[in-house]
Amino acid sequence: MIVQNKVYPTFRDACELSRFLADDNEYIEVIKEAKDWGSGQFLRKVFVTMLFSNSLNSPHQVWEKIGIGCLMEYYTEKEL
Repeated sequence: MIVQNKVYPTFRDACELSRFLADDNEYIEVIKEAKDWGSGQFLRKVFVTMLFSNSLNSPHQVWEKIGIGCLMEYYTEKEL
């Protein structure tokens, strides 16, 4: 896909970089806020719900930004 004389590997990449798709910062903030009061199980359910609802534009990037540590460290500290 070519947009403004730049070649993008996929249509989705072209849309993201052209700002036609919203970023996932709102979802990232929700998970980060919820880690202060939610259980590890709840945090994982929130993330999975976002995945199943197909509301994330870049699930992999969201996962990298919240990090497995956010979900797993909290789980081991609070629930074990």
